Amino acid sequence: MSNQRISYIVIVVLAWFTVACGPPSHFERSAQELLNSISDAENVVSLQDAEAAIREKKTDFVLVDLRAPIEFERGHLEGAVSIPAQHLLESKSLDLFDNKKAVIVLYGRHQEQAHGPWLLLRQLGYDHVKLLQAGYDGVVAADSLSFLAPETALFDYSASFRQATAEGQKAIEAVKIVPAAATVPAAPKTISTKPKAAVKPAAEEEEGC
Repeated sequence: MSNQRISYIVIVVLAWFTVACGPPSHFERSAQELLNSISDAENVVSLQDAEAAIREKKTDFVLVDLRAPIEFERGHLEGAVSIPAQHLLESKSLDLFDNKKAVIVLYGRHQEQAHGPWLLLRQLGYDHVKLLQAGYDGVVAADSLSFLAPETALFDYSASFRQATAEGQKAIEAVKIVPAAATVPAAPKTISTKPKAAVKPAAEEEEGC
């Protein structure tokens, strides 16, 4: 089980126990009321409304991406803020949610992935927080790519290959070996030989005497 999935489970369990086991006085909703409110149309922002708000660059409309940072880097809705679910209750995140004049829309890979964080924030009194219909995968499946931020590759393999090729060529040229000049082999030395003197037979020597 991934760490992100565990984080979502923890948030859902925390939200459930918060409302089911003797909620403090400032919690105004029961667990059942909260669960029923998930399906209310007023708590869900349609893809068309989200696209229109992004196109018009509304400053009072904030998209919050609950997915892992690496998923956010691969592609996200234009103008979205990355707040992974496990960092939902950090002071920096709550500073954003404290802006009650803005409509804050949560989304994960799918709509259900944002239910736990949404339930928790609503129980804490953030009534201006809503859910994005269908989530990120639903946006992609609906082919509403006009309001998706351009996806950037984590690694530009083509550029890396070109750079490595250029560096390799430079390295080859830097250590280029110049072949030595060809040498002509010296002519072999001729050894002159003297023929041996003929040896006279012994009989001839006696006759001479």
